[in-house]
Amino acid sequence: MDSIAPSVAQKLSTTHVALGRRIRELRVERGYTQESLGLEIGMHRTYVGHVERGEKNVSAMNLFKLADGLGVELQELFTGVPVDPAEVRRLPPAED
Repeated sequence: MDSIAPSVAQKLSTTHVALGRRIRELRVERGYTQESLGLEIGMHRTYVGHVERGEKNVSAMNLFKLADGLGVELQELFTGVPVDPAEVRRLPPAED
């Protein structure tokens, strides 16, 4: 989170940031840019960037789209992503 402005970082959950890093890792491994992945799955490149930085509480449907576009099962997006149940309970509703 060190590259994110402090005002934005305060709003992010560690779960969102870790999930975003995992999605970025999978995207880069597969040779996609944010724009090419976005075009593949019908998402704007800036939305993909927001998700990768942990700035969006991404909906389940968009997680399915991301997994499909990356050629992985949904659960693979969460590999290595720590989840703090107390933090999850405090999250706002998903944004699309």
